[in-house]
Amino acid sequence: MSQERARLIVVEQTTSTNELAIDAVADDAPHGTVYVADAQSEGRGRRDVGGERRSWFSPPRRNLYMSVIARPDLPLDRVAPITLAVGAALADMLQEKTGVDLWLKWPNDLYVERRKLGGVLTEGVTGPGGLEAVVIGLGLNVNVEADEFPKELRPLATSLRAETGELADRLDLALTLSQTILAACGEYESQGLEGFSSRLERFDRLPGRPVRVRENGAFRRGVARGIGMGGGLRVEFKDGQIVEIQSGEVQVEGIGNSGD
Repeated sequence: MSQERARLIVVEQTTSTNELAIDAVADDAPHGTVYVADAQSEGRGRRDVGGERRSWFSPPRRNLYMSVIARPDLPLDRVAPITLAVGAALADMLQEKTGVDLWLKWPNDLYVERRKLGGVLTEGVTGPGGLEAVVIGLGLNVNVEADEFPKELRPLATSLRAETGELADRLDLALTLSQTILAACGEYESQGLEGFSSRLERFDRLPGRPVRVRENGAFRRGVARGIGMGGGLRVEFKDGQIVEIQSGEVQVEGIGNSGD
């Protein structure tokens, strides 16, 4: 995968930057193409309870809604862990840039204590030859004041503004985030998730926390034991068995749904 710089395309409003990017892949948009929107009308999270997509709080000109097109040389079965690789790289960059003590909540969210700061949504685009591109979407709460969040979200969400008291230059931040995402994709392509092991360990704060895993319509209780190199959440159940959960609904005590 080439290491060319990000090429930002800024739009005032769209339904979803991931949709823009996926459509652009079909038009041969090059690696490093980035869509940034001032507002989204249908931004979405990874999943909700029952598999329904969850909307993202998207006030105009406050946050970052962006999607990056990467064209790594990967088999399809290696695509999913890119979400964790990107998340670890973003957590590292944002903590260094802002001083905010944030962490990565498996499989795709950035948190500050118990409040969500942002989320990553990765979608592979396939064609006759296999993987054609990976679209990495990022929603990040940037310049929202704490009291701007809807009342029901205030205990659950935060922003860089709320945490630092400072306004960020969103375009400058978008460029830095884009370069971080592209660098993480290149690193993942060459090293796999092993190249992110120290960052994953540093930013994963779930080990030792009680979790509930939905299996066959019912929840099974266990304890989180870290992130495996296959990209799954390692869970130890009461019988001592440790299973690496790759997908599905996992609830973490006191933090909410891992599919937020």
